[in-house]
Amino acid sequence: MTVRPATVEISLVRPEDRERAGDLLERLREALPELSATPGPDARGPLTRTDDGSGLTARVQVEAEDDASAEQRARAAVVAALGRVGFADTDYLVDVVV
Repeated sequence: MTVRPATVEISLVRPEDRERAGDLLERLREALPELSATPGPDARGPLTRTDDGSGLTARVQVEAEDDASAEQRARAAVVAALGRVGFADTDYLVDVVV
């Protein structure tokens, strides 16, 4: 297995969660050890709020054999981290790009 980068887009469903997305950034930084240590191509950090405030973008590193398993592992890591900070699976949508 090799370490593969993945970008995870997290869309927050409820308006009240969107309002507290700044707080969520800090909590996810602690809850998501898979965050990439290097910034993305736009030179922003590995965990950023979307420009419109409706969600977050996480750049993670996962060990995987191929892109399909990297996508699954990245999704699982982010979903687990969101659960650790109190979000139910109906509170967000997740899209992964490897």
